[in-house]
Amino acid sequence: MIKGVTRLLIGSFAIMIVVLGMSMRANADSNSQTIPISISANNVNKSIDFVFNPNAKNSQDGVDASLPGYSINDVSKVLVTLNTGSNDAWYNEFNALPEANEVDTYVWGTENSDKPQKSEKPDQIIQGSQLNGMTPAEYIFSSSFSMGNVYGSNLQFIGFGSKPTLTTDNASKIWAIDSIKIQYAKVPATTTVDYVDENGHTVKSNSINGSIGDAGKYTPVAPSGYRLAKQGQVDYQMAAKTNTLAVHVVALPVSTPTGSITTPTVTPKPNTDWHPTSSTTTSEPAVPNDAAVKGSVVYATKGIYMYKNADFTNAQRLAKYPKTKRVNRPMFVVTDYARSKAGVLRYKVRDVNHGSKTAGKVGYITASQKFVVPVYYQTVPKTKKLTVLSRQGVNAYRNVNLTKPVKHFKKGARLMVKKLDKHNLTTRYQLSNGSYVTANKKLVIEGNH
Repeated sequence: MIKGVTRLLIGSFAIMIVVLGMSMRANADSNSQTIPISISANNVNKSIDFVFNPNAKNSQDGVDASLPGYSINDVSKVLVTLNTGSNDAWYNEFNALPEANEVDTYVWGTENSDKPQKSEKPDQIIQGSQLNGMTPAEYIFSSSFSMGNVYGSNLQFIGFGSKPTLTTDNASKIWAIDSIKIQYAKVPATTTVDYVDENGHTVKSNSINGSIGDAGKYTPVAPSGYRLAKQGQVDYQMAAKTNTLAVHVVALPVSTPTGSITTPTVTPKPNTDWHPTSSTTTSEPAVPNDAAVKGSVVYATKGIYMYKNADFTNAQRLAKYPKTKRVNRPMFVVTDYARSKAGVLRYKVRDVNHGSKTAGKVGYITASQKFVVPVYYQTVPKTKKLTVLSRQGVNAYRNVNLTKPVKHFKKGARLMVKKLDKHNLTTRYQLSNGSYVTANKKLVIEGNH
């Protein structure tokens, strides 16, 4: 007798089908069959004798193979023994990788060999798009999957949390099944939640721990200094061992402290000697019209240093910012102005380069436009064209405050600009379709590139 085996591997999920050349068995009642099904998970075992009539005209209940605390995507192994009633033998292998969400199908020739040789390449690759939204494990237990070499046998009569309805038509597809063993084993999985600002930087990360197949809703909490671009819970699904979930946030405007200064009233004593006195007044340093506005963001186009005060000396250096690529240029929020003893204008700034060692530092940098310029464009490009620079791409939003995302543009995408709108101390480009994108020079560049 020649034996054959069909084996399905789904990442850690495996189905092995053993084909034995023997006649179909039946109960004493020739119109019914019994399929013993054993289910196990760690130290939990469950047995079911599934009795069905392949010739019944009315529908029948299938089998609920679920175990408390486990789902269909926790199934790690299934062994199916088949009767074919002939000496033909087949050995098929189906590999489904959760990370790639696809099934590779191999066929081994076995008619004249007890040790069949595996083919070098898959005979068929079932892509994720063919799974119709199902996970690989869900696909194996659906009507879409068929053990084609054994009369189209399938496992659609097995449910998880319910008993599928077995009709006369699909009952004919399981008559050759002799026995089934199902083994559960949870596969640990993690979803990393990245809070991403409008510059494409991750400003905070959290993690969700679970198992492959888990799904739920995550309630994001905006990091300090930010607000959520979109309110509400976010759906997540752990389809692989490692997963990512992006939550978009928008930086809150930098507020400048306001208040009034009370000047005490002083009554001077009369100058009986009538010696003239002189008085001096102080005020904020005069600022040219092209200087960055308080609260706005600038970035360094060349290498610069941050200093403790407005008089720049080597001893006063707090941090060094080397010249770097446009998308990585260091950014600062201008909080005040100062002048050196020689009268040179300086910006008092706060480092807002999230994730860097210098983030949060406060000090003074040059105000020269040869070294620092506004991060946000202030005019519409002459060609009215933009190119996306960010490796993470940029989102287009329905509103000028960058809420309600409507589309994502990948790096290199070319956009048509309608106009430039100001929002607080930043600017946005309105596209030809009416949506808004950031005007941040680190994320987009004028023209086609």
